[in-house]
Amino acid sequence: MAQYCSSCGSANPDNARYCWSDGQILDQSKASSSIIPSRIEWDPQPQFHNVTPNSGSVTQEMVIQNNGPGGLEGSLSIDNPSLLTVTPAYINENVSYLSISLNTNGLQWGTAYDTNIRLDMPSLTQEIVIPVKVQTHQNELVVEDFGKMAKIAEVVALTIGFVASWLVSGRIATEFLIVLFTCPTLALMLTAFDTLPWDRGYEISWQNIVFGFVLTAGVSIILAIIESIDNYTADALGTIFMLCGLMVVVTNIAARLLQGHIVDYLTKQGINVQTRVSTLLKLSLTPFAVSIVLIILPFGSANTASATAGADSASVDFSPFPEGAAIERNIVSWSAEGNWDRNPPYESSLRLLAPGAMLKVTISFDRTPANAILRIQHLSSHYSDCPNGGYSPVTIEIQSSAGNSTVVRNYAPPARDFTTDSWDVSGRIGERTVIRITAGDLCTHYWIQSLEVEFQS
Repeated sequence: MAQYCSSCGSANPDNARYCWSDGQILDQSKASSSIIPSRIEWDPQPQFHNVTPNSGSVTQEMVIQNNGPGGLEGSLSIDNPSLLTVTPAYINENVSYLSISLNTNGLQWGTAYDTNIRLDMPSLTQEIVIPVKVQTHQNELVVEDFGKMAKIAEVVALTIGFVASWLVSGRIATEFLIVLFTCPTLALMLTAFDTLPWDRGYEISWQNIVFGFVLTAGVSIILAIIESIDNYTADALGTIFMLCGLMVVVTNIAARLLQGHIVDYLTKQGINVQTRVSTLLKLSLTPFAVSIVLIILPFGSANTASATAGADSASVDFSPFPEGAAIERNIVSWSAEGNWDRNPPYESSLRLLAPGAMLKVTISFDRTPANAILRIQHLSSHYSDCPNGGYSPVTIEIQSSAGNSTVVRNYAPPARDFTTDSWDVSGRIGERTVIRITAGDLCTHYWIQSLEVEFQS
């Protein structure tokens, strides 16, 4: 009787029940028991990507082979036979060709399915398991609807940009002609985003976002050229362009990051009024939050400092504006509210830009001074069509432990050059005092370079 050989060779062509090695006849059943599961391999790994639901059957070919000793023989089964079928159902050769057919009927859009092909071999106590992954495509109608909502969100973002620019500088209220000029340009910006040569379908391209940054950078260069001609117009255009451009870019980033989540959500929940509103909120709240954090808060921040006991004056000087910080001397804090800025076109002052804008300066002393003088260096911005060549009326009020009083109402300083006005405020200054300067019915912007309270005990 032939001895068993662990390295069985090719099958004997004369008798398929036996195999031979080194001239010795070996028993096939003994050879089969030497199969090593780890040596059974298949190629390619069965996977079905971007499958369109309800599109019939999709077929994939696969080769399974035994690279080790023994013979590959057994039956094939599927965990989910309604999803997959495999032919042939039985193999008995070391190299076998399989045809795997996927039934797409009843599949859901944008859904992943996992199942297994199992090879049951009588000579082994364990099954050979071949995993199969199926991923269906996103619903094209939903993707198209998502793209439309993303475009609407861009318009919402532009609106946010305009509102933010108004909150920061008041230019929408005071520079109507500039806004009229800017609106068509921004409309062209949106058109450029929507007609780019690359596809903006489900995969919103990062190139759109890069395009937005390049566009805003290009606008900055153009404005730098304009600035040499007209600083004021360049500053106004810069505020509106940059805020709105930023909002469009952020909206595209939000759409790119949230597209998978939103399309899955719309596919499962269906497209209706509720899901559309939810989608627009998701795409719009992100740029809104960015506008609040990056734009509104930095411009509205207050500066604080400690008061010095026994000082003979307290002052705040805005001449380092717009880049530098205000020079504070013996004041508790200063802050501005409403429509104001640091006068980037002309520098060296703080501007109140619209009616209701306010500057508040808080001072504190260790005792109530007997005599006090309020000095303010300021001007009305020049414009020939306004009264006196520039008209910027403000109301100055004092609130303190000594009582509330109005220093002057609807006072407009002369235009063109800074002038220093003084008021006797003796008896109005307490240990803690708030001085408020509120813009009235402005025809031009109100500029203030410094405020000082000088007192004697």
